[in-house]
Amino acid sequence: MKIGLVLEGGGFRGVFVEGITNWLLEQQIELPYVIGVSMGAINGTNYVAKQNKRNIEIIERFINDPRYISKRNLITKGGLFGMDFIFNDIAYVHHPFDFKAYEETTQELVIGAMNCETGRTTYMKKSENSTEDMMVALRASASLPFVSQQVDIENIPHLDGGITDPIPVRKAFEDGCDKVIVVLTRDENYVKESFKGASISKVFYRKHPKVLTSLQSRHYIYTETQHHLKTLEAEGKALVIRPKFPLDVSRTEKEFTKVHKAYTEGYLVAEEMKDDIINFLKA
Repeated sequence: MKIGLVLEGGGFRGVFVEGITNWLLEQQIELPYVIGVSMGAINGTNYVAKQNKRNIEIIERFINDPRYISKRNLITKGGLFGMDFIFNDIAYVHHPFDFKAYEETTQELVIGAMNCETGRTTYMKKSENSTEDMMVALRASASLPFVSQQVDIENIPHLDGGITDPIPVRKAFEDGCDKVIVVLTRDENYVKESFKGASISKVFYRKHPKVLTSLQSRHYIYTETQHHLKTLEAEGKALVIRPKFPLDVSRTEKEFTKVHKAYTEGYLVAEEMKDDIINFLKA
């Protein structure tokens, strides 16, 4: 039986997901299929490389470093986050990514990013792409609209994968998963609001009108996927792990204490659900 791990994004809220994936690593639970978008894709990449706590350690070290995140970057680099700093300096020098472990694992990793020309999701698989191409896909998937530059995948601009497929559970089943563990960064009562930035989007993405179309439909997609998850849970095909209450951390949080609290909450939720997780994997 093939069991997948589906990881939602959410900016710095994503450290809640890392609390879960780090717990899985401590339990030596290595699921064969992992799919994520945005920060979920970053957590999934660290998970298959077996780099426990890498994301939270990077945030702790660089959260107040203007090279990592700052308004200055918007002016000098064209994005709030210093993507070159993150994907080059940090990945190779300051907190190296374990490329060897990543390449040697047999786990499948799938990263979703939004194609700005079609308004659909491009899925990049580890088994079908070079490490270099997967890192480009990861960067694209984590590029938030309005505060990040678009990233080209095969000469086509892409942005945050969470816009078009925020919880890519259907893709996991399309790829042959029989059951999935889904890790969310929103509590059960969360309702995604409709997009309010149509006017600014028309300016930012005038060459790519499908971006606005996708932004305007994302709350429908999110709500429908939540309903679909309830059906999968009732059928015993999904185990959903989510925060008990809204996480007190923004997408671009600057207070590390809040970020660390969200990470700890994720770890503790996994520990509390230990029996449920084990039984789901065995069933």
